[in-house]
Amino acid sequence: MKNKVFWIRKNNLVFMILIGIIFSLVLYFYSKDNRISFILQSLLEGQTEIILIGLSILELIAIL
Repeated sequence: MKNKVFWIRKNNLVFMILIGIIFSLVLYFYSKDNRISFILQSLLEGQTEIILIGLSILELIAIL
C-alpha cells in the first residue's frame, strides 16, 4: 500500500517537471514577442497586491 502511494507521488513529480519544462520552452520560443512577458509581469504585480492586502487583513485580525 505504501509503495503505491510513493509511486503516485513519484509520477506526479515527473508530470510537474514535464509541465515546467514545456512551460519554460514555450516562454523561451515566444519571448521574442513582449506580450507574454508583459502579461506575466502584470499577473505577478497583481498577486503581490493581493498578498499585501491579505497580510494587512491578517495583521488587523491579530490586533483585534
